[in-house]
Amino acid sequence: MSTLNVTNLKNEASASNNVTLDSNGRVGIGTGTPTRTLVVASSSGPNFELKRTGFSNYTYIEDDGTNSIYRADGSIVFQTGGVNERARVTNNGITFNGDTAAANALDDYEEGTWTPQLSSDGGTVSNYTAQTGYYRKIGSQVTLWFGVRASTITGILVRLENLPITVSMNGTGYQPMTLDSKNVISLETYTGAGALAFVDTNTGTYLTGANAQGKFIGGAYTYITT
Repeated sequence: MSTLNVTNLKNEASASNNVTLDSNGRVGIGTGTPTRTLVVASSSGPNFELKRTGFSNYTYIEDDGTNSIYRADGSIVFQTGGVNERARVTNNGITFNGDTAAANALDDYEEGTWTPQLSSDGGTVSNYTAQTGYYRKIGSQVTLWFGVRASTITGILVRLENLPITVSMNGTGYQPMTLDSKNVISLETYTGAGALAFVDTNTGTYLTGANAQGKFIGGAYTYITT
């Protein structure tokens, strides 16, 4: 069977191949060389629209009678069970389960690995033997997981640095976090800096280099960013 080209189906002289049916049974609309069963090509505007009868404000992209994806009021809506909206992509972000309030839209999600580092006021940190970190940001809330060890630490006020996302408000650490020596430490935002300072609750003072060197310091921390 040879390729069948139907030109000017809508009397549009600018389109050389409005509808094409090739020898493999593939249909092209706006293209003379369809590469899949149905290819709709357009240089401007939406490539494909399916209007559901009685829903003039909705443009259905996919619909099997129960589950659908459609465009409504400038948003893309994902629906299951015929009536249950599960997610909506809006200009403000993503909303869930029919809650379309802009204030409740998830507008930012990010996750990945990072390399935790230590610093020490009045001293130095060197010879790392472990540096592992992972973070997840949902909206303005950031949670860090980390594990770090350095064999040489001097000075006082040992801090965790190189955060993947800057702290903008005081956070709350998940307690406890432990050292290899079984000393328990807590974690708090160090005032005036973007780093986080360790407090040794065994002594009630800031963690010093002498107590921290060679020890594995690990834990999790949640804080707010802008």
